[in-house]
Amino acid sequence: MNLISSIFIVVAILGVSLVVNGTFNHKYDLSRTSFQEQQSINVTDIQNLNGNIISLHKNDTSNPAWIVSGKWKLDQIPNNDTNNTNNTNMKNLNFNASLVMESIDGINSHRHRITDFKLSNMTFHNRDVIIDGTVSLTTQGGKQILDKNIPNIPIRIKIFNLMIIIIEMENKTVKEHFGGSPIYGKVY
Repeated sequence: MNLISSIFIVVAILGVSLVVNGTFNHKYDLSRTSFQEQQSINVTDIQNLNGNIISLHKNDTSNPAWIVSGKWKLDQIPNNDTNNTNNTNMKNLNFNASLVMESIDGINSHRHRITDFKLSNMTFHNRDVIIDGTVSLTTQGGKQILDKNIPNIPIRIKIFNLMIIIIEMENKTVKEHFGGSPIYGKVY
């Protein structure tokens, strides 16, 4: 056995022993609750959430065409009804988003604003929520493929485990502008 082979064997044995030691000889963080132990969410948990839009949209041939980025916010509208002591009223939720669509080659870009949210239904299931309603979509800049302002677009907002958001707008109303795919994002 030559010197190079001996060094290689010693390094390999050392590497394997470090992996085995790291795998079996450490303390687990038991202070965090598991997914199954976490309590279900409700309206108060989703009020005043916000985050980033991080999405990639494909063209008709399933190739990446647009990078969609931006910010979104789900907040509570102040209730002027002094007789209503229920501060978790579903109808008081508002959703807004600002999006930038940049072509994958960096040549074209335009902006969208999602506003005028009107809630129609909200469903909770454990740590997830599905919010249905309508919005207006305003477009600025770039080649005007869409009308500058499209009102009453059906929208579905899904929030999973208070970590991920998926925004789906009715494709026909927005002329398949988002490639027929949802807009993905992260919750802060």
